[in-house]
Amino acid sequence: MVGMSAKVQAEHVIRCKWQEVEPIPDTPLAGHLLQLCRKYGDKPAMICGLSGSRMTYTDIADWVLRVSYGWSQCGLAEGDVVCMITPNVLLAPPTFMAAIAAKAKVTLANPLYTADELRHHLSNSGSRWVVVHPLFAPLVRAATKGCADIQGVYILGESAVEEYEAITSIGKDPPAEWSGSGLDGDSVVHLPYSSGTTGLPKGVLLTSRNWQAALSSAGRQEFFCVDSSDFILGLLPIFHVFGMGIVLISMSYGSTLVLLPKFQPDTFLKAIQEYK
Repeated sequence: MVGMSAKVQAEHVIRCKWQEVEPIPDTPLAGHLLQLCRKYGDKPAMICGLSGSRMTYTDIADWVLRVSYGWSQCGLAEGDVVCMITPNVLLAPPTFMAAIAAKAKVTLANPLYTADELRHHLSNSGSRWVVVHPLFAPLVRAATKGCADIQGVYILGESAVEEYEAITSIGKDPPAEWSGSGLDGDSVVHLPYSSGTTGLPKGVLLTSRNWQAALSSAGRQEFFCVDSSDFILGLLPIFHVFGMGIVLISMSYGSTLVLLPKFQPDTFLKAIQEYK
């Protein structure tokens, strides 16, 4: 556009009809999610679609701060990798948040893995800590046999399973200075794995800023007709990046996420009927 005035040049620029996306926040992902929890307070954040049990945004913030601080006192170091093996249950997203609030990286493994497949995932990701749903404790026991790198295994729930303590056992009231903000924007916080189409599953490095960028674009009313009065069905598995995206987008809008551990026609239709 040589020779054109700035005004004429501007008239020739093709622009999207939507308002421009604001700059990506520099707030670490964990800190951002805690801000959302404080914003939406006692509103229901997540509901178990099977039992009806629920957690408010305040409940999640309390869980994140207690577990993240307790974990830091149990030897979890900045940058350690925490592997979670769980279906979509109520405590899974808050525990993901607690791990990144403690400055860990989180990888989630398919709970339907064989022991050999899980062993590869643990080794390839450099996992030091494991959080597992009680149903899959035998799988973890087989996969970690003889694995010296694993520092601790916790059960995702309130009760221990044989030699594994419950994740609730490490929760501690944090001091006032404990922010739980997690790693900075350019640090890796999430290691989702591919399905292994071209070989063994491979980890993808997602930084706090990657997730903030995704949430900034997804959190636009022009693109998603969702608000804080809506219920969102959390059926996609959270070990998949799309499933975790649904969790975080729901929180961005202050919506209520209804979690289902797997697709079954009766529970699926019941959840739609109850929370439509």
